[in-house]
Amino acid sequence: MILLSGSIDGPESYELLQQLRRDPRTAEIPIGLAVRLEHLDRARRIARDEPRTYAFPWPHSTEFVRLGLDEVAAVSGGRVPSLDERVRQSREAMGLLAEAMMRPDVYVFEDLYAQEEMLVELLTSPTLGADAARALGVLATPASQRALVATIGDPVYPLALRNECVGALENAIDRRGLLLTTREIRRAYDLRNDLGQESAEELALLDRLLDALEFPSGASSRPGS
Repeated sequence: MILLSGSIDGPESYELLQQLRRDPRTAEIPIGLAVRLEHLDRARRIARDEPRTYAFPWPHSTEFVRLGLDEVAAVSGGRVPSLDERVRQSREAMGLLAEAMMRPDVYVFEDLYAQEEMLVELLTSPTLGADAARALGVLATPASQRALVATIGDPVYPLALRNECVGALENAIDRRGLLLTTREIRRAYDLRNDLGQESAEELALLDRLLDALEFPSGASSRPGS
């Protein structure tokens, strides 16, 4: 399910709807148009001409959101995407989000930073964590860098994910500089210094983290680059 919000009266929303319907990857996905009351009549006329599309007023409560989404689901004809399909769509969405963040001059009308909380929550997902890490590396805010460091330093998460987070942190620092506080940086050093007889992979991971913090001016200045 795809939910488009905002003014369908502008060309951007209508063009996006057409693009979604022309793209084989999204052509069959139900689309909901959540619009303000002054645009509802136009949105409903558009929805009548588009398959698997439903328009409803901009919701003002959780219950209203649920009702609107139920209506969108009803026009899907009973087709429910599989788990693998939903994961694939989520990965594609995060890739597109990262691409949009790389081109702020093009996507000036989108508040891409509003997606940060969602990306942080997905960071520890077994299936989507690596994709979320890469998107956070492009976002590169203090909160993004903080979340990446927290995941890197927590041995409960898979080593592969934590290595992805190191790469994302390196990218974030290259893009916007090191935005962590002195206390947060000191915690990373304490974590490395407190290690006992850990695996070589664990030590290499934390050494790579410290390299990113010690050489924040760019990847070319880091050891091994």
